[in-house]
Amino acid sequence: MGSPFGCLFGFIFAILAVLFVAVLNITRRVKDIMSVFSQKEQKQQTTDRNKNRQSTNRNATQASRQPHKVFDDNEGEYIDYEEVE
Repeated sequence: MGSPFGCLFGFIFAILAVLFVAVLNITRRVKDIMSVFSQKEQKQQTTDRNKNRQSTNRNATQASRQPHKVFDDNEGEYIDYEEVE
């Protein structure tokens, strides 16, 4: 058989390999969880943008339907006049 150090090295190597695999699994799960939250946030932002666009389009459509006034109500009235010769 080999020296006791060879067996100890193999044991430490096995422990490090198991720890490395465990860390990889944990980071993969954290990434999966974060991507779910990121997707929900992106969907919410997309929904908000679409609502804003619809609201803007609706406001623009309503504004185009309203008649445009040249004078405000408080600017006076139109007075008929006759030309004097």
